[in-house]
Amino acid sequence: MLLSIILLAGLTYLFIDLAKGIDGDSLYRFDMGIIQVVQGSINDLSTKLLLLLTSLGSVKGNAVLVILFSIWFIWKKQYLSTAFLIFVTLSGGFVNRYLKWTFQRERPSLNPLVVENGFSFPSGHSMSSFILYGALMIIATRMTRNWNVRIPIYFVSGMMILLMGYSRIYLGVHYPSDVLGGYAAGGVWLIISAWVFNYVEFLGSKKKR
Repeated sequence: MLLSIILLAGLTYLFIDLAKGIDGDSLYRFDMGIIQVVQGSINDLSTKLLLLLTSLGSVKGNAVLVILFSIWFIWKKQYLSTAFLIFVTLSGGFVNRYLKWTFQRERPSLNPLVVENGFSFPSGHSMSSFILYGALMIIATRMTRNWNVRIPIYFVSGMMILLMGYSRIYLGVHYPSDVLGGYAAGGVWLIISAWVFNYVEFLGSKKKR
């Protein structure tokens, strides 16, 4: 609980700090510096791989993954984990839309490799990937104490989160600050949702006594 409170406070502070600076010169210089480095490595193979990766972070891609994992969790009789996964990913999408509408930041116009519509801050792909793969890490922690199982899940999930954010910068559809904002907002929503479901589980265990 203490760790989650510290993380929640830190992520909230990061998001607010980024949101305050999206029209400022210092954040713009930060973004442009990273974009130049990332897009300086553009090549055909990387573009094909990152286009495939970023498709997994789309609404359809996330929906397919959530459905597949939900079927697996139901088969394992992890009903609360299934409800948690569906709720946090679905509601997170609505939260992202609200945040985009609130800040209405235009997307970068430097060498975009794909065309995306809508506003830029916070990155929807980054936020949804943090929520989805973060939720899977939480569920894995609940389901098993075997570190031989946990560590690969943590590693793959962490890499998917990082690579999803990297792909959005590489493809020229988001500023780095959009990605960081997506991670921060996703983390905040994930932690709050986890608290709610932990409380629901606690109430359920009390009724069974």
